[in-house]
Amino acid sequence: MSHLALYRTFRPKTLDDVVRQEHVVTVLKNQITSGRIGHAYLFCGPRGTGKTSIAKIFAAAINCAAPVNGSPCGKCETCEALKNPANLDITEIDAASNNGVDEIRDLREKVQYPPTSGKYKVYIVDEVHMLSQQAFNALLKTLEEPPSHAVFILATTEPHRLPATIISRCQRFDFKRIDSVTIAQRLKTVLDDAGADVADDAIDLIARLSEGGMRDALSLADQVVGMSDSTVTSDDVVRITGGANAAFLANISKLLIEGSLGEALNTLDGALADGADAAMIARDLARYLRDMLICISVDDPVRILRRDVQSVQYMTTLGNDAGKAWLTNALKLLLALDGTMRYALSPCVALETTLAQIVMGEASNNSALTALEHKVEMLEKKLASGAFSPAVPKEGQVSPTEALAAENFPKAQSMPAPKPAAKKYTEAKGWKGVMETIKRVRMPLYSALLKARCDEDGERLIVSFSKDDMIYARLAQKPDALELIQKTASDVYEKSVKVEIATYEDDSFDQKRVEQNARALFGDKLTIQ
Repeated sequence: MSHLALYRTFRPKTLDDVVRQEHVVTVLKNQITSGRIGHAYLFCGPRGTGKTSIAKIFAAAINCAAPVNGSPCGKCETCEALKNPANLDITEIDAASNNGVDEIRDLREKVQYPPTSGKYKVYIVDEVHMLSQQAFNALLKTLEEPPSHAVFILATTEPHRLPATIISRCQRFDFKRIDSVTIAQRLKTVLDDAGADVADDAIDLIARLSEGGMRDALSLADQVVGMSDSTVTSDDVVRITGGANAAFLANISKLLIEGSLGEALNTLDGALADGADAAMIARDLARYLRDMLICISVDDPVRILRRDVQSVQYMTTLGNDAGKAWLTNALKLLLALDGTMRYALSPCVALETTLAQIVMGEASNNSALTALEHKVEMLEKKLASGAFSPAVPKEGQVSPTEALAAENFPKAQSMPAPKPAAKKYTEAKGWKGVMETIKRVRMPLYSALLKARCDEDGERLIVSFSKDDMIYARLAQKPDALELIQKTASDVYEKSVKVEIATYEDDSFDQKRVEQNARALFGDKLTIQ
């Protein structure tokens, strides 16, 4: 073969080469050093975390005449003999294709024969959860009381599918997912040894996409290296995987936060037209929103995310605009989509529907109110930044409205000077005047204040909400809302008024209180029967 895959070329040869599984390596080293070798081991954990690699190293080490720090020396007569593929002292069995009771019966017969070159005859059974129930039953007695020269190493990614009778007869070792930092460091070393030119941002992206599996990372790196003769970049990785690049994710996230569903769908359509995969876009978008949530939740997001400072600052800004509640709801929808997309008739339609649900806030318990609050906040920020301010013509310049009026209508002979704007929107007094003024200025706040009752206490105005209306109380307690209420009350009452937001818990019907509030709103026109 002219080329050997990277994950096969750079498979660990010693226990010291294995990364992130120190809790397993330490125990196995001590057993090899002390000679306390068990008869059955169960290695379970995610794919690509080193189960088979450690099993092969351990099998060779317990047969080695002079193991070095718990690993085979590779030089003694036994190690040389074990390198021969025809040697039967170490046997690997794929349980996915040899899962019948007949194969296990054959194994029971062969295990009785002693090893030819080493001290132990080792059977490595990969994907052991694929064995049939009859095969497990046939293996039970042999696994419990094997010959003194036999060692079984069972490997699986789904230990919950194994019978308890099998698990109880083994020493169980649970392998961990490998963090992206460790994967990136190993990838860098492997690619340098292989003479491949891969940019650091591409290595970091491969490490994140591998989801804790070193073999997945090496396989993807092997695929990416063969794509380009020059330096491999993160864009090359995105094209290979069918995912989305950072610019696309930043843009569509911004549009979703702003509630611009139409523009977000147009952006998504462009990515799909360029060959991106809908399922990969959904996963990449979920990762990006998760990173935004981390940016606004921890003190040092750069250390966790392994992104450059500029990207983290931009994601922090977007995250603050969205808020933790919005990000959490969006992540719920995207994670639910990931579990159902493989069964969807049209993954693209499923993704578009989910984006619409994110904009409408359908993941939360108070979906309509949450979505309304988010939209109101975005509109207030745009108003504060002047995004909706009308264009003011420069000196000597005629506005388009004036030009149209001059073209189609005769100029008026004399126009009275406009009256100065009134300081208040109403001449009503008391709380009724405050409410009418706020209704003209900020309708969402007026709707919230309809749930409140007002009490005057000298220089104070106490606006109270019931315990059931806490969501409206929080809206009124926002600094800008409270400032507006206080300024409006001072104008209407024509004196300095301090406004306080309070809550009450009283489910009884108070006739006097109802009449007092009604007269404050409707004045003498109200007739109570």
